[in-house]
Amino acid sequence: MSYIPTKKIANRHKKIVLRRLAVSIISLIFIVASVMAAYDLLMLKLHLTDTWIAFANYDKSSQLTILMTFLSIILIGPFTEELLYRGYALTKLRERFSLVVTIAIGAVIFSIMHVSGHWYNMPILLFQSIIFAVLFFRTKSIVSTTIAHTINNLVIVIASLI
Repeated sequence: MSYIPTKKIANRHKKIVLRRLAVSIISLIFIVASVMAAYDLLMLKLHLTDTWIAFANYDKSSQLTILMTFLSIILIGPFTEELLYRGYALTKLRERFSLVVTIAIGAVIFSIMHVSGHWYNMPILLFQSIIFAVLFFRTKSIVSTTIAHTINNLVIVIASLI
């Protein structure tokens, strides 16, 4: 009878589980970002939203304006929003409420802050916020939600420039 050290088996199993978890998280981020970007692109093409059209209408001769807007929409915005909404607000709400109530309250707050008078965008904003909240609570990190948020914004900015 051969002896296989238990510690080696446990380490190998742990690596496999972590690898599968990482692949699942990355897949979920890309699926969520793709669905949200597709919806936003459809809304843009149907002229049902002007949020991103404003970016496309900036003075093309002002490269500084384009750069600053790009940085704001693609890097600064997603990071600060995820830090505020998911990192701080949801964490504080979770201390007082159940997970479902926390996600619902957070989704409503995030959506109202982003609706900017176009209430027909509310369903997708609620959907995005719920997905981001679930992603946040599953990964226990704003990194995954920031990546998904950034991908969503990047696709919309590129689409608005085409």
